[in-house]
Amino acid sequence: MRSHLLLTAIFALLVAPLLVPVFAHAGSAGPAIGSAAPEFALPDPEGVETTLGALRAGRPVALSFWASWCSPCLQELPLLDALHERLQGVGAVIAVNVDQERAPADAVRTRHGLRLPVVFDASQSAVASYRPSAMPTTYVLAPDGTIRSIHRGAMDAAAVVALEAELRALLPPPEGP
Repeated sequence: MRSHLLLTAIFALLVAPLLVPVFAHAGSAGPAIGSAAPEFALPDPEGVETTLGALRAGRPVALSFWASWCSPCLQELPLLDALHERLQGVGAVIAVNVDQERAPADAVRTRHGLRLPVVFDASQSAVASYRPSAMPTTYVLAPDGTIRSIHRGAMDAAAVVALEAELRALLPPPEGP
């Protein structure tokens, strides 16, 4: 019993510092559905500062906040990556990594062979603006940058199919003859 308590205490001491920066704003509300998505400029894997506006480029977007230590995030990322591939040219899935160190996130990207755009929020500036209350959290953005919905927690394959339908519904109607 004592060893179980000791292991629990050690685990809490090791994990708590990782959670505090991400959930520091969890008690306060982030942007509401119907409001403009907060802009950000974050480095991509090559270190180039990339803005949300440039990544969005007038398309509907699923903006997913994730962390390398988040098991549900790691289960969801391959599904979101496949969705990004299906949306090529008409929509996008953007993954915002919230780890304070890049190495674990880079290892996840490599292990899963992710092709979707990933940006790194080690400074927690986007987290402070969006205030995700769970990991992962995905914001659905209309082409004009308006937040249309918020999905808290990991999505399974069926939920990602529904997410795809939601994003495709935000596309402008095709031009007729």
